[in-house]
Amino acid sequence: MNERIQILGCGELVAANRKNTVTAEEARDERGRWTDSDGYTATAKDGKLTVTSKAGKTQQTTLSQFTTVDKNIPTPVRTAIRNNGGDPDKYVWINGQPFRAGVKPIVEQHVAELQSAAEKAKQDFNIKVPGLEEIRKADAEHERYHYLFNKTMERDDGGRFPAKPTSNPDALRKQYPAAAAFLHAEGYSRGSHFAMSAAGTRAMERIKNGEPHEQVMKDMENEWSEAARRSVDNS
Repeated sequence: MNERIQILGCGELVAANRKNTVTAEEARDERGRWTDSDGYTATAKDGKLTVTSKAGKTQQTTLSQFTTVDKNIPTPVRTAIRNNGGDPDKYVWINGQPFRAGVKPIVEQHVAELQSAAEKAKQDFNIKVPGLEEIRKADAEHERYHYLFNKTMERDDGGRFPAKPTSNPDALRKQYPAAAAFLHAEGYSRGSHFAMSAAGTRAMERIKNGEPHEQVMKDMENEWSEAARRSVDNS
């Protein structure tokens, strides 16, 4: 099963953690890099976290601007770590995998860098591709309209309904297909599954770089479909 593979993939890390007492602050030796007394190293750069053991075995995951580091590890995984002699409280949950808690600072640092880069890319893209901000604004107007409309209906007190926006998000998406494709990819990049998020992030970057949005969308959908299929096959 997928979960079993993920747990076994960190088995060596679990076993080594029995004697690890180095704190995250003590272990950080340089920007984007983490080491500990057991010979483990970790780097967070170029959108990827890589942990390498002294024996050369690696554990990796993709990082994006939306990656989070969660202290709440699923119960079956906590049990597996404990059964291997490790302490689950010394691990964090990143993209469906348990990683040593010591990597948390470098992951959060790199995620902040990715967020900053994404914001800059967004600003640059707004200049390069017409219609992006118009669509965003129209979406926001209609979202607020529906929220206020529903609140008025819930109150049922004869209150005045909000005025319907004059903007047309669907028409704007047809008028500006590249911007619409970018926003669709942006939605993928915020997906809860790391493979969906990675596919969306790559698609955003490709559209930003001027690649044909039609092909980028096909590739993104195919990438996610294949990842979902593999997940089902391994379950």
